[in-house]
This record gives sequence, C-alpha cells and structure tokens, in this order.
Amino acid sequence: ALGMDWNGFEEEIKNAKADLIGIGGLTPTIDSTLRAAKICRPHTGILVMGGPHISAYGREYFKNCPDLDFGIVGEGEESFAALVRRLERGESPWDVPGLVGPESANIPGDGIADLDSIAFPARHLLPSLAYRYALWPGKKMTTMITSRGCPYQCIFCDKSIFGSKWRA
Repeated sequence: ALGMDWNGFEEEIKNAKADLIGIGGLTPTIDSTLRAAKICRPHTGILVMGGPHISAYGREYFKNCPDLDFGIVGEGEESFAALVRRLERGESPWDVPGLVGPESANIPGDGIADLDSIAFPARHLLPSLAYRYALWPGKKMTTMITSRGCPYQCIFCDKSIFGSKWRA
C-alpha cells in the first residue's frame, strides 16, 4: 500500500526495534512471507507466523522457514495473546493451544465460539487510506470477514483454520 521496496521494509523493521514480530502467511504469497521472515530475523528476538499456510503444514513448515521461532495453527487471536503473555512472564509457552515449533506441536483450540468477543481491528494504526483495489481504480477499499467455518464438504477447500462449524 505504501509502495515500499524490500530495503524500505528492512529499514522500518530495523527502526521498530521490536522484541517480537508476528507475520501472517497466505499460500499464494508465501514467497513474500519467507523473504519478510529472513529480513525480520536479525532485527527481533522472537519471530512468530500464523495464518493458513502454517496451519496447513504445521511443524513441517519449519524446514522451509528456519528463521521462525514459533507458529500458531488454527485461529490465532487467543493463542497469540497467550503466547505473548507467557513469554513476557518468562514462562514456557508449550501449553498454548495451536503452538508449533520445529520439534513440537500442540493441538489447536476449539475456535472462538462468540466472534463478537473479538475486538475490532485497530485499523487506525494502518495506512488504511493507501489501500486500493486493482479492479476499482482510484477508490478506497478494505476487507472484512463476517463469519468463520463452513459446513459444506467441497474437495478443494482447506478447513485447517476455521473448521466445519459455521460461526457468524
């Protein structure tokens, strides 16, 4: 959205001096995720990935991306918050549902039953006005997911994150 190249991205990451960086990984753009992880690695203490790609591959993904410290499989809101709390307190994170590493993997949680309990995204922290949709030139855009899960059994569908129970 900001037209930043990889060098600009690295400068932003370096200047942030973050103790922990979280990255989301979608399969169609996983090559960019891998590159971002390599750039982030020297500039942070802990690197965590969530999203559909690591949810589909689990521990196996660490072979492709050894720069990661942890991954979160399944729905990440509660697990990621629990991981951060445990790390802040100096506790072992290995009881966090859905936490994966190169040597260990926990079963994901059941999913969030009441989606209204999740806070709205802090979109004011993003350059929201810079986002555009290629098929609607000059117009502002955003995305919104209003439900999770799907009760249907399409053979091409990956349900590794949201499962088969529909929740609105």
